[in-house]
Amino acid sequence: MPPTVVNPLVEEQFTDAIAKLSAFLCTEEYQDSRSSSTILVYFSGILGFSSSGSTFERPQNYTPKLSALIYSVRLCLLELALPRFGHPTIGWKVRAVRGNLKRLNRVRERFMCFGCQAPMGELLSLRAYGRSLSRSDGPSFRVQWSEDSETIAWNDGKITMNKIRQLGRHAYQSATDTLDRLMYGLQPVIRPQGVRDNLANTTQGYSFIQDPSNHLSTVYLHLSSRACLDPIDGLMSSER
Repeated sequence: MPPTVVNPLVEEQFTDAIAKLSAFLCTEEYQDSRSSSTILVYFSGILGFSSSGSTFERPQNYTPKLSALIYSVRLCLLELALPRFGHPTIGWKVRAVRGNLKRLNRVRERFMCFGCQAPMGELLSLRAYGRSLSRSDGPSFRVQWSEDSETIAWNDGKITMNKIRQLGRHAYQSATDTLDRLMYGLQPVIRPQGVRDNLANTTQGYSFIQDPSNHLSTVYLHLSSRACLDPIDGLMSSER
């Protein structure tokens, strides 16, 4: 099936139509002074529902969504006020070389400030209110203990004290296995208490690794050999 060829003119018209729709959503003014009458503010309310739809988001989880929405609205309004390129199909002229501040302020004062009768004003107010609530909202999640104090639960998860005790051992074993794979099984005999590091030596190129008393200068060669010749995933395996 041959690839679809998009007419550049049609693509430009489609892009401009999206820009005009975005500008309309960002500049839609309130009806009867009700912010919820605008589509974007109504949509921001839907963002306040939890993923399950059974409750509302906590303030500290909701305000990041508002910040993302505010950032997007600002970009759309900046493109409306000072477009980098012209949009002839919808009548947006490319920004001038000079005098852009006056052009920007006309859009900013009407649609981008606190108290404006447009979505941005309500979104800014909601975010400020959410941030003030989050300071007294407590931790991001709350836990509950079972009656026998052996199980701790939060939201949809739970863990027993026995598993918590095993967590340290599991983390240690996982780190040990990972280190063994990274070192290709090489276990050099290094006693940290016997390593000599002359902090008073300021000679360029000095390193405790190169200090002859530590016998570490050639250890990397053993690791390199193992990395190349390892039978499972060696660098020189599979005829590579």
